[in-house]
Amino acid sequence: MDSRNLVATMLFCFTTFFVSQSIATTYIPCDGCSFSQMSNVAVSHGVGRVLVGNVPGNTMQAFRVYLAPQPKVMSRVSNNKNTLFADLSSTSAQEAAAFSAYVEFHNAAPVGYNKHYELRIVNPGEPVGVPNSLAVKRLGDLIHSDTQSYGPMSVPSPGGGTVDYPTPGTNVYNVINSGPQQNAFLQWLAHLTVFGISNQTGKLVQAAGILHITDSSYAPQLSFTVTFTDGSHIGVYADTKQAPIQLVVNEDSGVDSHGNNVPATEEAVTGSGTQMYDFTKSGNETDHANMYQQITRFGVNLSPNLWQYACVSSGAGVGRRTDCKWVQ
Repeated sequence: MDSRNLVATMLFCFTTFFVSQSIATTYIPCDGCSFSQMSNVAVSHGVGRVLVGNVPGNTMQAFRVYLAPQPKVMSRVSNNKNTLFADLSSTSAQEAAAFSAYVEFHNAAPVGYNKHYELRIVNPGEPVGVPNSLAVKRLGDLIHSDTQSYGPMSVPSPGGGTVDYPTPGTNVYNVINSGPQQNAFLQWLAHLTVFGISNQTGKLVQAAGILHITDSSYAPQLSFTVTFTDGSHIGVYADTKQAPIQLVVNEDSGVDSHGNNVPATEEAVTGSGTQMYDFTKSGNETDHANMYQQITRFGVNLSPNLWQYACVSSGAGVGRRTDCKWVQ
């Protein structure tokens, strides 16, 4: 079983049921709408059955939209044109439960449809559960490096804080590649009870499994940036486009304690053309050897004695070649 299937199985445990997104019901967000406005929104969607929800008002209505002749006008002259009408339809228990989970997800801190948690793993004995300041900055502002680095995933509102990890010394190099250590990392993250994370993961699964939300800005989204004790960090997100929903490592987000991007593929070794790697600064002393192993696992020729180098690619397809050379 690969890492994604394992995590998917684990995520099932957070919800009482799961319905494939292939049979999910179309949901139209209409926050702040009155009943008549919700009916108009349903009609504008076209023929079919839709759910229209007002999350702030904790109200959802099901409508069945159909075409029918317009009623006769006062002159009793028949109008043969068809028009769209919306009749109320009953909601199923699963749809009602999914909407309830959707509302709970939205209302939980940090409030909103897109939740991002900045998690900082601390050393044993240090306090955990300490929330981030409301003035939390993007992690990119905290990484001081003259090398190009991937920024963190967007932070629409601050959330998270200090956490502990069962395996001391774990860093970005241990979890960026698929395998048992990445599986354990994702399982730990999904089961994390601090800051309500495991609860929100379950609510996301329950809501997104039933409601096919037409506007992506209203879709429940969950992402994390996890910073390890050595200062390296990586991003994780809940992939709601797959069924079942899965927690997935963002392969483009790994940065080691020296500020170097950690490539998860051969193409990423050279980045957008030329990728710099620098281990002459302060940082985890294991980074240099770990990066050597990470790059050479793709068949790239790299001398283990280089402490500052650039990797470039030439050619394309089967003739593509990657070279890493010393730079001053």
